[in-house]
Amino acid sequence: MTHDRGGAARAALRLHNSLLTVGLESLVLVQRKTSRDQTIQEWAPRSSFTERVQRRLRQEYLDRLKASYRKTREPWDVFSDDRSRIGGQLAATLNAFDVIHWHWIAGFVDIGKILSRLKKPVIWTLHDESAVTGGCHYDHECSRWQIGCGRCPQLGSNSKSDMSSRSWRRKRAIFEEAGANLQIVAPSKWLSEYASRSVFFRNTRISEIPNGIDCRRFVPNCRMEMRRLLGIRDHQKAILFIAAAQTHRRKGAAVLQKALARTPLLEGCEVVLLSVGSGAGFEGCGVPFIDLGRLERDELLAGVYAAADVFVIPSLQDNLPNTVLEALACGTPVIGSDTGGIPDMVRPGETGWLFETGNAEALRATLQEALATRDLTGLRTRCREVAEREYSLELQAERYKKLYEEVAGRAYGDSGR
Repeated sequence: MTHDRGGAARAALRLHNSLLTVGLESLVLVQRKTSRDQTIQEWAPRSSFTERVQRRLRQEYLDRLKASYRKTREPWDVFSDDRSRIGGQLAATLNAFDVIHWHWIAGFVDIGKILSRLKKPVIWTLHDESAVTGGCHYDHECSRWQIGCGRCPQLGSNSKSDMSSRSWRRKRAIFEEAGANLQIVAPSKWLSEYASRSVFFRNTRISEIPNGIDCRRFVPNCRMEMRRLLGIRDHQKAILFIAAAQTHRRKGAAVLQKALARTPLLEGCEVVLLSVGSGAGFEGCGVPFIDLGRLERDELLAGVYAAADVFVIPSLQDNLPNTVLEALACGTPVIGSDTGGIPDMVRPGETGWLFETGNAEALRATLQEALATRDLTGLRTRCREVAEREYSLELQAERYKKLYEEVAGRAYGDSGR
């Protein structure tokens, strides 16, 4: 992985820890480490003078490519090159393992140079669309990744041979060459369909394995105590919104703000908004809000989920968000946009409500319906049941263990390594 923080890293590290509990040897290599966990190692490239100069020159070249679009780029999402400054150096380290499992690797793994030098099977769990595009991580309804990219709206480019097109062509050649050595895993039906439609993976095995959630850590406990600590009164209805960066357009904070703008949201119902993450905040959104800032500890997050009456996720695009899994495990019904992998988890009448993506009026109406529901006890119970039955870490670990065995069996046969 590129680093050990962020949504993709949280999902990957949860899997890593669950693999250890089922008896598998698992080691995480990252480019930037913040954790003290000894099973996570920061990879350091060789440091001869010549190699340091090569890495610096390579990074300067990649930076110049992006800089040429600085004035025209939309600040929507990450846009990454398929190459990295370390080139193929990482391959020697990776070849010491039986099975190599990639997660979020942008800026760390030079896909072409690494795959061409690896002698071991690779599983790549996709956490966004970057594997099938010319660089964007979410396409925002652009379909040019199906025909070669170019004229990229996220780059603000009118050129058929722009950075996205060149990266797309390199990826196509790389994945055709990789063949059976590469296995793709998609956590959601949505991303599985995207991978299946990509010309890159026509001859590549694609599996669907959802992310998991620690149902022993995320529990529906201490609801009333947490509400008192947060200052939520018994008669108030609490809406929870979480986004690491609330100003990030894709997370849909603007849609939620617009939905809450007119007061009252619901006649005879006093509403309070709980906000977790960093960003501009919700001043003037129409309802009182409590800004909790960034919460890193799972135990605190679980308490906040349990305190809320509903969790709302108005994303414009998303894969299989950790926040939805966390809410379900804490027994908190979810109001989600009908995009990406959110409908995999948010099922009307069972775990929450869906609304039309980007439609603030539809979100407002759905919030009104949810908050008007007198008794959410049954829905809360079903949320927890779905989390335990379909998304436990133990189930995820067993699914991956089976996949590792299948991949290793194809690569090594009966001879072992």
